[in-house]
Amino acid sequence: MYFYESTSTDPYENLALEEHLFETLPEGAGLFMLWQNTDAVIIGRYQNAAEEIDAAYVKENGIAVVRRMSGGGAVFHDLGGLNYTLITDDAESPVPTDGSADADAVWQACMAPLLAVLRGYSLEAQFSGRNDIEIGGRKIAGCAQYARGGRTLHHGCILFDTDLSKVAAALDPGEAKFLSKSDKSVRTRVTTVRTCRADLSIERFRQDLRAAYGQMAAAGGLTPYALSEADNAAIWRLREGKYRTWEWNYGYRADYQVRRQKKFPAGLVTADMDVKGGVIERIHLSGDFFPAQAGSTVEKIEQALCGLPLNDELAERIRAALDADTVLHGISAAGLAALLLS
Repeated sequence: MYFYESTSTDPYENLALEEHLFETLPEGAGLFMLWQNTDAVIIGRYQNAAEEIDAAYVKENGIAVVRRMSGGGAVFHDLGGLNYTLITDDAESPVPTDGSADADAVWQACMAPLLAVLRGYSLEAQFSGRNDIEIGGRKIAGCAQYARGGRTLHHGCILFDTDLSKVAAALDPGEAKFLSKSDKSVRTRVTTVRTCRADLSIERFRQDLRAAYGQMAAAGGLTPYALSEADNAAIWRLREGKYRTWEWNYGYRADYQVRRQKKFPAGLVTADMDVKGGVIERIHLSGDFFPAQAGSTVEKIEQALCGLPLNDELAERIRAALDADTVLHGISAAGLAALLLS
């Protein structure tokens, strides 16, 4: 089994790296990887990003929002956390691949080395459900999987010394009421390894985790894996062409109905929207406001808003669609965009 430790802390690059390794490892090979990200919300493949985050907090604090390959719920990454990835083909699977092992056994086999490391620190860690590890009833690690063509990618987010105040603030969609078919995250109480064992360093934890997963490998242990210039170029293309795009991170799985409401000095505005692929399909504005221009109607404004994507360019697109900076009396295009994106 190969070992690779990412030197990048760019969440877009590390998610691209994962996918590239999954797709290009030699047939029959396996790989264990350790990596860290700067502040980011990593959402599950089948989630609607807007339902999982506090959009204003994420934007104000420069937190990346990136969709991963695997399903499951949203997690928060920062440099206080440690992430691992285990890629296996059937030949190196930690459990039988002939169908004799049930799904839960596969998950637990992949998480067992992590559990062993935590218990080695005299922590009473245990499995919780299919894909979490808890200590004292509080989640300390969450895992997810993606499988295709006889190859499985299992990865986990470990809260070693993560800023839990940021977890709570970033993973909070606020009071907006969503109705959609996307997977929802389950809010749960969390803790960190350092909270439970203040004397541990992330360097020691990293070494112990590598050793534990090395024992899972065949007799040869872990062999360092090197990326070629061609690999690095392909990863960068994937970063730019997929993982940094609004279409993948926000537009994908973004079919939902939502109500947004905000009190402006000029009046209360409520927006009820049907959104498809991250684009406004239908919108109804209501409240104690007035159109800004003589002869204009709310219906005309609603019609102009249909077809606009809910991205950072929304304010400018509203100005262009209505040929005006003030949309409703006392409410600018930027103000209306802030409401719709909140």
